[in-house]
Amino acid sequence: MKENLELERKDIRIDPELEVDDDNQKQINFMVDAFFDVDKKFNININDEEGTWLNIWGFYNPFDDELKIKCQISRDIDNDEWFDYEPTAKESKLIKDMVAERIQRYHNETPQEFCQSVWDEGETEGPVMGANY
Repeated sequence: MKENLELERKDIRIDPELEVDDDNQKQINFMVDAFFDVDKKFNININDEEGTWLNIWGFYNPFDDELKIKCQISRDIDNDEWFDYEPTAKESKLIKDMVAERIQRYHNETPQEFCQSVWDEGETEGPVMGANY
């Protein structure tokens, strides 16, 4: 993570399981794995909280070039909190590029083609790409 707290490629990984949204066939849903200090980035102070972690969800509409990030503070005590995160322009481009790279590498498709092919098959979940990807 840069000094200005902007995320870099080394800080994140796009989870292998990509899904096309059930209600919006133009949207790809995915999780973002964090390899950075979430407390520092989001000012949430959960690192020392037992049984607490952060889930980062991405929602990418490649047809409109829109990316939304929602973060979920999960606790073992079942008291989840949600907040939206607006990525910087560079972070947004990075995440969209990483999603596109994953789809191109393992499906040989663009994100738009991926959405269309999943819906053409009558499924909403893309093929599971496995943890080794």
